[in-house]
Amino acid sequence: MKIISYDGSMQEKSSMSVLLENDIKTEIIEHGKKTRPSWETFFKKLHLRHEDLSNIDLFLVCTGPGSSYTAVRSSVSFFKALCTALNKPLAGISCDELRDFRQKNKGTDKANSIEMINLVKLSVDDYLDSAPSSVNPIHDEEHTFREMNV
Repeated sequence: MKIISYDGSMQEKSSMSVLLENDIKTEIIEHGKKTRPSWETFFKKLHLRHEDLSNIDLFLVCTGPGSSYTAVRSSVSFFKALCTALNKPLAGISCDELRDFRQKNKGTDKANSIEMINLVKLSVDDYLDSAPSSVNPIHDEEHTFREMNV
């Protein structure tokens, strides 16, 4: 099983993980509030070439809510386009699902992108039919857009 997961829901760091067979490699990149590392940066650091993406079985993206709705929205859009072009499944994992998973598993300090893979591995078949068009960002209704990005 080959899985790529990405979390861009935090304002000042993003993480991408790749599961190849039973080995998870992760890259966490810290950045400014209003900047994001390029996808190329993550792919290079994880030693992924463009042609490797067609061999991935499942893509995961964090759908929020997070501290940066714009980052979540752009991440979801990128992965929807990528998975549609590659004809690959895409599953959205919310921050709430990750929180519940951590609580059930006695909490960890691992990056969200690692935890998304660990969560999905428990029932991977349930995610393999996930259509990219069904994945959408989650907006935190308790905060206005301005409050979330200050």
